[in-house]
Amino acid sequence: MIGEAINRNRSLSRPFTFLHRGRRLRVTSLITPSGGRLRVWQDLEPDTRKGEAAPSWDTFPIDLLDHIADGATVIDQDDKIVAANREFHVLYDVPQGRSVIGRSLAQVVAEAWAGAGERPPAGRSLFAGSVHAMVGPFEVELPDGQWRRVSARPLASGSGYFSHADITVLKRQQYDLLVAERRAREGEYKYRLLAENASDVIIAMSADLRIQFVSPAVRRVLGWGPEDLTGADLTQFIDADGRAAFLPARSRADQARDRHATFTCQMRTASDAWVWMEASVGLLPGEAAGDHAIAMVCSFRDVTERVRAERALKLAHDELSSMAATDALTGLANRRRFDAVFEMEWRRALRDLRPLALMLIDVDHFKAVNDGHGHVIGDECLRRVAHLLRASMRRPGDLAARYGGEEFAVLLPDTPSAGTLAVVEKIRSAVETEDWDRIHPDLPRLTVSIGVCCAPRATAVSMGEMIRCADEALYRAKNGGRNRFDIHEIA
Repeated sequence: MIGEAINRNRSLSRPFTFLHRGRRLRVTSLITPSGGRLRVWQDLEPDTRKGEAAPSWDTFPIDLLDHIADGATVIDQDDKIVAANREFHVLYDVPQGRSVIGRSLAQVVAEAWAGAGERPPAGRSLFAGSVHAMVGPFEVELPDGQWRRVSARPLASGSGYFSHADITVLKRQQYDLLVAERRAREGEYKYRLLAENASDVIIAMSADLRIQFVSPAVRRVLGWGPEDLTGADLTQFIDADGRAAFLPARSRADQARDRHATFTCQMRTASDAWVWMEASVGLLPGEAAGDHAIAMVCSFRDVTERVRAERALKLAHDELSSMAATDALTGLANRRRFDAVFEMEWRRALRDLRPLALMLIDVDHFKAVNDGHGHVIGDECLRRVAHLLRASMRRPGDLAARYGGEEFAVLLPDTPSAGTLAVVEKIRSAVETEDWDRIHPDLPRLTVSIGVCCAPRATAVSMGEMIRCADEALYRAKNGGRNRFDIHEIA
């Protein structure tokens, strides 16, 4: 029977009344935050015959509230504190030795602000009415960014038990979260504002180059609407070279390096035209989650005019380079160009152990042509000789050049002696059989003398020695009667 009474008392959560020695008592049981219980006994019919006053909260012989971890107060029907534990004094910065009994919670909070030399923020008054009228837990702001949460439990007598918890850390975390969310929203708004108003076309793609977002500038630049490209494969709108450039960017999506790349490609417009665009690709860090997650962002800028200007500049540069390396009269390579190619081919033959042949060609009795017919006819004769030399070249690597005056040079890389002799004879015969009368009826038939140096292995001879040997062979050909060639083969 005693055990049942104990269990009944432990399970009671609502006030109950009973008679004890002629007195009618009311008992309220409250669970404290620490897991204990606070029991309040009230005499509903106090015995005034003995002149004893009803027990009050501020005359407890043992302050049970001090055993509660949180701040605790009991506030009567007039909002006056009738009991408070030590933790309540700490939470509200009540000076040591000062009692809060008989004061309201609003007065305690106001004194905390006054003690800190501050005024509570405007518009945050929590105590316009009775604290008993507050619905649910409420929060109290204190100086230095301190916050308390107050929870009320009404008592049968009309008083109330109030617990006070320090929620400063929680409020700061909430504030930091709100700030972060606001910054995120502001950042998203700014980026979207930039994307939607930028002159460049901004495209966000998943790892498989599927378009997830397109900025409105695409309509002005390419004629497409954003809805035309969203969900499509980017490669459908880029030329073959551009597709190849995007593949390395996609393969680097899982790597930490090379997260940005810039290249030029052509993009297809809504009218099926092609425009030059500069693509700047940025890979997002980390792995994309999901098939439609954005893995890279690319901005496209119309550079059609720039590409045209660059191509025109390159063409002009190539023409200038060609003019600088070309003999103006004959159109053949000039002496500077010949020297550069000769050195390059000699080094290549030296490295690869391949043969190299050099010819020096002189137009026979050319001074008589200039003296008898003038330099205009002489220049035309040189142009005709140059034409015959070009026609005699068999391979792209063969080079004919005007070496100086009426003298020409021919370079035959990777050509053995037999092949060199065939070219030499072709040149000599072509000049001899040319119809020179077409230039001038009185023009005598022109011939050439040729000196040849053949080096089966470039390791056996220097460039200077090859020129000297070819020049000596030319001298022998002219002294031997002209309209012939002489060859010197390096052993």
